[in-house]
Amino acid sequence: MADVQPTDLNAETKRKYRTSFYGNAAEYWSSVPATVDGVLGGFGFISQTDIQGSLSFLKQLFKLQNPPGHGRALDCGAGIGRITKHLLLRFFDKVDLVEQNALFLEESKNFIGKCHKVGNLYCAGKRKQIYIPKGILQ
Repeated sequence: MADVQPTDLNAETKRKYRTSFYGNAAEYWSSVPATVDGVLGGFGFISQTDIQGSLSFLKQLFKLQNPPGHGRALDCGAGIGRITKHLLLRFFDKVDLVEQNALFLEESKNFIGKCHKVGNLYCAGKRKQIYIPKGILQ
């Protein structure tokens, strides 16, 4: 029997599914240590390989005829700031972090260290709207 997908369900069931899904995710991440190995599910040893692949991608992206700007980036699901520290800060003038786990976000300050390029830290899950001040994305 095939697994039931959220698209097959009525509105109330979908709401319950989303609520339990995000609740379960928040519970899981609250039990994970705020370390590279923790945020990579015990595969911390692949961090540099992951960064190199993303670095290659961004270099190609910025070679496009109409590339994105270098002004600001938003690291969604930032964890402890691994991608911000090792990748995004190389390319962007300012990087904001969004993370649902307050402990991870707090650890990001230590992990990244003092850096004038780190902007706002938003403690919010992806389901929540965050307020971005007018003009910040220009």
